[in-house]
Amino acid sequence: MKTGHSSLALRALRTHLMHRPVQLALLGAVVVLGLSGPFGTFQALPALLRFFYWAVVVGVTYCTAYFLITLVLSQMPSRWPHWMARGISGAVAGPVVAGLVTGINVLSFAENTSSLNDPIGFGTLTLYCTLICATVTVLMGQVDATNPPEVTTFPPPLLKRLAFDKRGALVSLQAQDHYVLVNTTKGQQLVLMRIGDAMAEVGNTAGFQTHRSHWVAQNQIADSTKQGERGILTLVDGSTAPVSRNYMPALKSAGFFQ
Repeated sequence: MKTGHSSLALRALRTHLMHRPVQLALLGAVVVLGLSGPFGTFQALPALLRFFYWAVVVGVTYCTAYFLITLVLSQMPSRWPHWMARGISGAVAGPVVAGLVTGINVLSFAENTSSLNDPIGFGTLTLYCTLICATVTVLMGQVDATNPPEVTTFPPPLLKRLAFDKRGALVSLQAQDHYVLVNTTKGQQLVLMRIGDAMAEVGNTAGFQTHRSHWVAQNQIADSTKQGERGILTLVDGSTAPVSRNYMPALKSAGFFQ
């Protein structure tokens, strides 16, 4: 897979982990698993080590799965239904998650693996992880499509580079030579920077990179039109943004181009 796709997947993971609901969900999972101690961990580990164990398992497997799913989705043909693309990407992540869990268990219970209740063979564990990852990925795609993220009121760092009268809600970014045209609800301004650096300063404003030289805010998308394996987004202000083949899966998984 291309290095550019890996960079995009890492950037998506970093942005995803910045969202407070995601952080709270992961923390909640660690607390519940640490207190309940499933799969024999309650008997095998003292409380402090048990919470640490589940923090490692939850953090490593979640981040790895999210990265792999995002990476595989970027390779899927845009003509495939988004539920199919998400299901396949989740299934690809499943065996890797199973391998990580097995590795963590070997390191954690090297001298006491027999203390775990109902030990699961690697083949069965892989099957479970694959089915769970595929199912959760498809369901989360449906949730994302019907419940788009709310727009934050916290000003993105990028706005500090603009004149005061241009500091509105972000609409789109477009690379133009060595500059980026920053389009907000209050106007446009060219800023001397790379588009990658500009996208890193949108804060937690939900949006999509649609092309190597374009980014759009999700809540500013008014319409989406497919053109073969590519597409066009029409924004609320009437402007348009091209969608190249590599970025189509992310938009389809969010409910566009259906």
